Amino acid sequence: MEMRKNRDLYEPLDLCYHKEQVRRTALKASCAIRNPAKTLTLCGRTIIIQIPNLDQWTSTIGGLLKIRGGFYALTTSHMPDDDDGLPEDEVDYESDDDRGSLFFFDKGDDSECEDSAITPFEFDNGTSGQGKNSVQLPETVSLDVNAGKSEARNAEETKSSKKRGYRSNPIQEDRLRSGDDWLLVPVAANLLYPNRVPEGAKRPATWQDPFIESFCPDLGKLFVDEDHPDIPPSQTTVWAISGMGGLIRGNLCPNPSFIISNGGERTSKVWKIEVEGSSQGFQTGDSGSWVVDDRSGRVLGILLARVGGNGYMVSFASVRQDIISTLDIKETLIQLADRRDPQIRVRGGRRIIRSFHSLGPRVRQVPVEQAPVEQALDTRSWGQWLSHSMAETLDFVRHPVDLGYSRSRLVLFYAMLYVFLLLWAPGPWES
Repeated sequence: MEMRKNRDLYEPLDLCYHKEQVRRTALKASCAIRNPAKTLTLCGRTIIIQIPNLDQWTSTIGGLLKIRGGFYALTTSHMPDDDDGLPEDEVDYESDDDRGSLFFFDKGDDSECEDSAITPFEFDNGTSGQGKNSVQLPETVSLDVNAGKSEARNAEETKSSKKRGYRSNPIQEDRLRSGDDWLLVPVAANLLYPNRVPEGAKRPATWQDPFIESFCPDLGKLFVDEDHPDIPPSQTTVWAISGMGGLIRGNLCPNPSFIISNGGERTSKVWKIEVEGSSQGFQTGDSGSWVVDDRSGRVLGILLARVGGNGYMVSFASVRQDIISTLDIKETLIQLADRRDPQIRVRGGRRIIRSFHSLGPRVRQVPVEQAPVEQALDTRSWGQWLSHSMAETLDFVRHPVDLGYSRSRLVLFYAMLYVFLLLWAPGPWES
């Protein structure tokens, strides 16, 4: 059709797809993860994501999931608004001023935690506000980096990411999977580390090992004492593996609240975490951090928002169920990454393989000073040659290496037959 003689015979073809959508699908998303080589885990590592035509934002990786055989880093989906990414004729485009803002509603039950209705609280300008039924928080309450940064600042942050110890990982934008409160980022093979307390951080004394290998399927049972079911639910001690402040100890309140966001279109059930001690609490960029039980080391939830240093988490079990329904997969196809998986890296960046000789029989080693000197066969007498050959044969029989039970018997039989022939069969040297 492109030949000159055929151009007049056919009409030009019209594109039947949207060029803008095709261009965006083919673009790559920039992803920079803080180097996990020292901590030996992705838990608590900050991640910077830049999607074409969108602002970049920073959040924290909760941990590593294995889904349908692939490995994904789990974080939150607090993406900046994309005002320019939608077509002009898009009827569902939202331009409300409260888009992205969060509304908190207390469930109304009694709670041990003070100010369970999150009032009073402080805005970013330092003024305090209080409401009876609901509280509207500024957009900066979310834990991701503010979406109002200038392009120059974004470019500078991207350039300086390597200086701060980040590792770049370009990925196809269409490989990102996201839901209401979660974002799955494909992870390269050289970044596959087990889920654990970061190396160098002091883990809770109640933990037998630093690894995180399970999650709590029902938070309601977490606050109830099975031995004393009549006692009202009480708060429990938790640890958050945050990207900005490291391990943060806090108390998880038993009564949930609700977050209404995106102009009232979405609600999320959250639990409040009151930070203990002199810690400054959760900071911008901690969104996505895993919250872990102090006693069992199980994952309880994912950090979603903060108020005055205290945090609010969504249940990990609910996020997992949302991933299952969104990706339309079976429950058995999504799980926490197992540290025993052959693809997971261990200390030193390689798998530990035990030597065969450490498990098998010991092999006799000849000292260097006693090693036989090479010499021609005709310079040795037949007696010396026979003695040396018998010694090697018997040593091989006594110390078999890499041989099975059946093969060793066969070798032993042939060795005995060989020795018998050497001793009793007449040779050319005998008169």
